[in-house]
Amino acid sequence: MKTAIHRRAISKANVKLFTISVLMLGFCVLCGCGGNSSSGGVTPTPTPTPTPGPGISGHVYGGSPEAGEPIGGSQITLYQAGATGYGAGAYQLAQTASDSNGAFDIPAITCQTSGYSQQIYLVATGGTIKGQSGANAATGFISAVGTCASFAHETVVNEATTVATVWTLDQFLDASGQTVGTSSTNQTGLNNAAATITATNFVDPATGLAPIAFPPGVISPTPTLYSLANILASCVDSSGANSTECQNLFTAATPSGGAAPTTTLQAAVDIARNPANNVGDLFALEPVNAPFAPALAVEPASWALTLNYAPTAAAFNSPYMIAVDGAGNVWVANAASNSVSELTGASGYITGLNFAPAGASLNFPVWLAIDAAGNVWVANFKGNSVGELTNASGYASGLNFAPAGAAFNGPSSIELDSAGNLWITNFSGDSVSELLAGCSSASCTGVNFTNSNTGTPGAVFSGPFSSTPDELGNLWVANYSGNSVSELLAGCSNASCTGVNFNNSNTGSPGAGFGSPVEIAVNGAGDVLAVNLNSNSVSELPAGCTTSSCAGVNFNNTNTGIPGASFSSPNSIAVDAGSNVWATNSVDDSVSELTAASAYGFGLNLGPWPTRLSEFSIAVDAGGNIWIANNYEDGVNEIVGVATPTLTPVVACLNQGKEVCMP
Repeated sequence: MKTAIHRRAISKANVKLFTISVLMLGFCVLCGCGGNSSSGGVTPTPTPTPTPGPGISGHVYGGSPEAGEPIGGSQITLYQAGATGYGAGAYQLAQTASDSNGAFDIPAITCQTSGYSQQIYLVATGGTIKGQSGANAATGFISAVGTCASFAHETVVNEATTVATVWTLDQFLDASGQTVGTSSTNQTGLNNAAATITATNFVDPATGLAPIAFPPGVISPTPTLYSLANILASCVDSSGANSTECQNLFTAATPSGGAAPTTTLQAAVDIARNPANNVGDLFALEPVNAPFAPALAVEPASWALTLNYAPTAAAFNSPYMIAVDGAGNVWVANAASNSVSELTGASGYITGLNFAPAGASLNFPVWLAIDAAGNVWVANFKGNSVGELTNASGYASGLNFAPAGAAFNGPSSIELDSAGNLWITNFSGDSVSELLAGCSSASCTGVNFTNSNTGTPGAVFSGPFSSTPDELGNLWVANYSGNSVSELLAGCSNASCTGVNFNNSNTGSPGAGFGSPVEIAVNGAGDVLAVNLNSNSVSELPAGCTTSSCAGVNFNNTNTGIPGASFSSPNSIAVDAGSNVWATNSVDDSVSELTAASAYGFGLNLGPWPTRLSEFSIAVDAGGNIWIANNYEDGVNEIVGVATPTLTPVVACLNQGKEVCMP
């Protein structure tokens, strides 16, 4: 049986006996169309540079090629994604129509060579499905087919490709679903998101179906994808937009307070962006003779789509902390094998690597942070040290730091501030260490802050589990054993350091309600948020809190609206660039969200997923994906497209003077 540190069972007297099963739940736990479209600002460039290549041909189907019917007279438009803003600026490359057999052909493609993303995609609208007498204006499909340099030349466009594309590229779509665009500085986010489609993690573009075999180590949610495709098919197969089937779909897909969609593509976008909305009503729309199988047998908890990755080369072994670098690669610390793994973004995350350079002296690595140069810094819980894997060496070599001044004692987390300093919480030592910027093989200066050298009233560290710096240079610390949050004010040094402590008696009314806080984050407004393992909640300290004036708030399972957040031993927290709060629930293997638009008064759950075990740490990437390290499963989950795209690594936003930011 695996061993692990369990946040809820952490005992200082037995800290050296923590094994990956004791730390389990917590740190198991420590331890538009064309150039004249108004949709999304589709704008043509007048003088493209010709780069003719082979074309694209294929078919438009309602349903699968085997169980569905062809759609004739559908308008097929090939677009090149924009690069001037999210959901904006796509360029129309070609347009044609499908014949009575659903077939279409675009003989040659000339992409723009600058000013646009190199991602291309097909949109199919309208047409008459075989068996119906008239066109269905409500039909809308989309399919990402690759890049200008490498794309699927034979493809099927149908409901399944629509679901795969919409869910994966959600944050890059306009409301119509027809315009894909990213910012000029986030090509990586769009490319990596699109790669999860073209790597056939969801569908095979050539067949419009889930592939017969997925890439090794990939578990794909085919039944959920097929259920969603069947729901869209109920409208596509009908007599038209005014049919009962289409109207039922549009009603169930309408967001709270929003307008009803008018096409199946718009409906798909609305469902993807509101995955907990009207789940049962939508599930009931699957037709009896559904064209896609196997589909879900029972109603899901939400319509979020998740992928699971465990490529052999990544060699996951009790992964704990997870982080994303500037290229969108996903990194985890493997506590059981004293190594660090990487999932490669450019491959669609189907390939991975494992690193354990001797120089880093990895020893029960439980936390990692990535600096702006791509170096990976690791907290070695049992080794009482910090390891560094150097980007310049391709992570083949590393360094180890344990200066006497740092006084490491059970280091449980590591974070970088905008000045390049490293902050380490010492769970066993009731202290926080700092490694000053500039650590090298020749030297590294460390200092240590305890309850005796942080001034008056002081920080009161008690089982400090993790920390986070804010954009002002303050450091916030979650005290697991002390039911509190400490702050070290910017400019702390051995000679002078001011620390303060916020607990359940000095955070006003109703108060913060801390209950074994294990991880902490700061949102775009400067509010501090801590996830409470033992009280099933998230606490907030509004920006500007002082010990003389602080109005703390607690968000739990009784005050986050309907359907609610349903926290269940939450053990990790992340804030996206929209200031939405995401937390993993270690007991029921789900993820909770508190929405910034509701001032965190509205919550919902994604999951649980019965095959995802022990969800530990959580991170957000530039594609708007949520990443989760699963300790017992030895894998990594990706919840596609549900979050606001967020610049990575985390320190990149701090370097811009922001807590979180969009790329």
